[in-house]
Amino acid sequence: MVKICCIIFLFICGLDAGNLPAVNNDKAQNFLKKYCFECHGEKKVKGKINFSELTFEKHSQDWTEALHQIEDGEMPPEDELQPSKEEKLQFTEWIKSELLKNFKESNKTQLRLLSINEYAATVRDLFGYDKNDFDPSNNLFNNAEDRYDTIAKKQNVTSYTIDSYFKVADILVNRYVRDQWQKPKPHVWNVTNEFLNVYKWNGDKNDEYVSIRSAHASKLTIGKNGKKDLNKEIALADIQEGTYKFTVDFSGHNRQAKVNHPMFARIDHNADHALMFYAIPPQKNSHAVGREKLGAYKLTEPLMVEDGKRRTVSFTSHLGTGFVPYYAYYNGTKSGKGETKRLNAAKISTKADDYPGTQIRLYSVKIEGPFYKQWPPKSFVKTFGSEAPETLNKDYFQNILKPFLTEAYKRPIDNKELTPFMELFDDKLAATNDFWTAARFAMKAVLISPDFLYINDLRNNTDSELTSEELAARLSYFLWGSLADDSLLESGKKGVLNDEEIIELQTERLLRDPKSEQFTKRFLYQWLELDNMKELPPSADKYKKTYYQSGIQFRVNLETEMFFDYILDNNLKMDLFLDSDFTFLDDKLARFYGLSTEIFKDQLKHPETSAGRVFSLSNANKANFKKYILPENSSRGGLLGQATVLIATSNGVDTNPVKRGVWILENLLHMPPPPAPEDVPAIEQSGENKSKSLIDLLAFHRENQACAKCHDKIDPMGVPLEGFDPIGRLRNKYENKAVVEAVMTKSDGRVIDGVRGVKDYLLENKEHFYGCLARKLMEFAIGRQLEYFHEEEIDHIVERTIARGAGFRTLVKEVTKSEIFRSR
Repeated sequence: MVKICCIIFLFICGLDAGNLPAVNNDKAQNFLKKYCFECHGEKKVKGKINFSELTFEKHSQDWTEALHQIEDGEMPPEDELQPSKEEKLQFTEWIKSELLKNFKESNKTQLRLLSINEYAATVRDLFGYDKNDFDPSNNLFNNAEDRYDTIAKKQNVTSYTIDSYFKVADILVNRYVRDQWQKPKPHVWNVTNEFLNVYKWNGDKNDEYVSIRSAHASKLTIGKNGKKDLNKEIALADIQEGTYKFTVDFSGHNRQAKVNHPMFARIDHNADHALMFYAIPPQKNSHAVGREKLGAYKLTEPLMVEDGKRRTVSFTSHLGTGFVPYYAYYNGTKSGKGETKRLNAAKISTKADDYPGTQIRLYSVKIEGPFYKQWPPKSFVKTFGSEAPETLNKDYFQNILKPFLTEAYKRPIDNKELTPFMELFDDKLAATNDFWTAARFAMKAVLISPDFLYINDLRNNTDSELTSEELAARLSYFLWGSLADDSLLESGKKGVLNDEEIIELQTERLLRDPKSEQFTKRFLYQWLELDNMKELPPSADKYKKTYYQSGIQFRVNLETEMFFDYILDNNLKMDLFLDSDFTFLDDKLARFYGLSTEIFKDQLKHPETSAGRVFSLSNANKANFKKYILPENSSRGGLLGQATVLIATSNGVDTNPVKRGVWILENLLHMPPPPAPEDVPAIEQSGENKSKSLIDLLAFHRENQACAKCHDKIDPMGVPLEGFDPIGRLRNKYENKAVVEAVMTKSDGRVIDGVRGVKDYLLENKEHFYGCLARKLMEFAIGRQLEYFHEEEIDHIVERTIARGAGFRTLVKEVTKSEIFRSR
């Protein structure tokens, strides 16, 4: 095993083919020395660009940007020495030739590692387990340096990365490669009169119920004073993944009670009493509940009860292997072990019967299971079959391993490729005399092999065009983020996927499948950089009541996801991303936006689609979202009016017009400005600048010659969005009472007034947006940044899409039919 691991490590770490010389042409050297090195050389480095260090292999995007800047007359700056037309032509032609040469060379050694999301989906499909059973994402080390986690050159493979794959492989084989032919007997756990909260201060210890009044999620416990942990009892039973029945007896009290004490400030007296149950992975802290931590999921929708009434509710839900149940009540006082003392000091009783605050009392919980629709589980049957063989031996394992390895490698295999894994099986079987131990050992080796961890489009690279089988893998990972299904594999085997008509039919079929939700989750979030919301979330102190306590953080993403899905599913015009007369809201998000909720009375419960795909309603909030027709000339239409984009382009505390302007230029127009010079200070409304308006500060900033040219493009896109605050609400004044000036004049004299002005400008340049979106889709799909010589094909994709009505679904199909998508 050590030998195989070393080979794998050397293979992965040996992918770097070395650097090409940065400049290998005398005329190019002279051009750089004469026009570029003064600002971008060893002595002075503006915009983090040093041409003396740039290689075409590692910095092709920098050279491409330089090419565009020179061709557009942006560089050298107007006040510097200018090259002649002949000099400029010779230099740009040299850049193009080096970029093309590097592309041909680097393409021979380029492999793309499965992203974390792709890996999670791939092993789930490979083993056939339920998505709630195990999520390996928490255990994998993310080394993606690009917004798109599919870009091969931006994936760094380190020892930490490899170690994480070893750990996950261990977990997978221990869970799913074991004898499951014998059906386990169901268990029953009862928690009745002895049931007490794990926090003693949360109720009188002599009561026969639990008084839950904390926002803190709690473990289910049994025994006097809650000292016996029900989670440990469940874990000791070696619970199998399956369906469980829960029976809960509870009541709600004092919903309308109002207590004049700061600890009760968080309580919403208009909210219903609702008890909630979650499942938490093994060894997860209970604080993870309800905070969108990966791996935690709801066991049921909120269990509602009228004030003062007792209710018994039964529900069934899936529990993954080792998962344990937690309960929560989110309308109580602030949690903390010092609460009793603080309440007593305020002469507020902490005994359950006398306690005046809102509370839920939990009398009993009964858990029964597991129950199964089928046995053995589908995750076991998929690999090992439904019936045990007469003998567990080498021949049986080889028959199991070949289809498993074929699926893991995402291509047909020959018997020679089975040999090293069968040798590992033989060695371990001889050492342990245990079939399952030997099987786990060999199958773990599959899961850490390069052919599994990488999408290898270069195996048969004698031709620039992908084989039909390779195209099946590229298509499935583009739209599903996982393995191809039987239909797609069959098309690959028949060699027909290179036919444009067939690939369009398969693209349509994949988009109709619920698995294509992964396309939304992956591409949408990376295109719009929505992960910024997690890195710089709205301030918990500043927006506690308006954003967090109102549950807006659970809703804003749903609006953007459903908006994207609706345009995709119905093949609506791409213009709608820029401006629309509709969005998707529930009543809480509508109120957050300041919109009327009366419209919901006449809306359908679920948005209609013409594509046949079923919306997933696994998120409880999503079921309440409806298509919302916006008022005429609403600021909310399109992506720029949605809270996700506005939060992602802020810093959690303040808005940032420069950040918003750059975001528009890069993500909607594909006109990214160069990085800001390191010696230029950031724009801040603080200290001596606190009294100055943002417009004045930006004007002062543009007086710096190094900043002026870029800000002439950035500011007219970003400043007009100042009409939105950091969490996406409309405003006309800042916190310091200064009037918001959401108007900016471009260098050509055009006035951009508010978000409406930005939308009008974008719509007038919508073909630039179409091209930008086509590029984003393509780079995400092929795992490679596009070069200048791809631009002609991108133009053709856009032209064909416009000719067919400019629908977004059509654009996706034109991307998959394109020469770029079908090439190495």
